Amino acid sequence: DVPRRVLVVDDDPVSAAVMLQALESAGMSVRHCADGREALELYTESTMWGRAMEMLSHALTEDASR
Repeated sequence: DVPRRVLVVDDDPVSAAVMLQALESAGMSVRHCADGREALELYTESTMWGRAMEMLSHALTEDASR
């Protein structure tokens, strides 16, 4: 079995750490980034190598306060 690849996008380090731990405990391969630009770069890079990541996006702190 190949682990599912998940990209967590969250600018809150505490929330990101909780999500990373939960996903890794479930056997998933997880990458984290704190902003949309980096998320797009990582996702694009993963698809170029034929290893597309599934996206898990969490509301960024700025957007959640609106």
